[in-house]
Amino acid sequence: MKKSDTSRRGAYYLLAAVFVVSRVIFYLLGIRFDSTPLDTFWQFIDPVLLQARLWESLFYLHSQPPLFNLFLGIVLNISPEHYTSMYHGVYFLLGAWMTYLLFELLNGLGLSVKWAYGVTLAFILSPPAIIF
Repeated sequence: MKKSDTSRRGAYYLLAAVFVVSRVIFYLLGIRFDSTPLDTFWQFIDPVLLQARLWESLFYLHSQPPLFNLFLGIVLNISPEHYTSMYHGVYFLLGAWMTYLLFELLNGLGLSVKWAYGVTLAFILSPPAIIF
């Protein structure tokens, strides 16, 4: 096994740990997932329609983003009571995946493992990445 493979694997573990620990700390500091746009943003089909008439709504209201509304509707139909927790879980997993992909992209573009790790770390701890 090459040294770079070992350092990359270590970077994966460190990035995953930093990602999870930082999200727990931000949660404890009061930063929560906000699902209120579901009821107010014009891009989202009304939640009542997403639950009762998902396919019809996607067909007739195709000017809104259909795939994202499909995602919203599927989650609303799977868990109508706890949809905020499900959205939060999906966004958490996507954030972790994005962390891995950003590190791989930077390393694949020729940055050393240390630089790729540093830039990825700066990104995942930046306020926009946390808030959005």
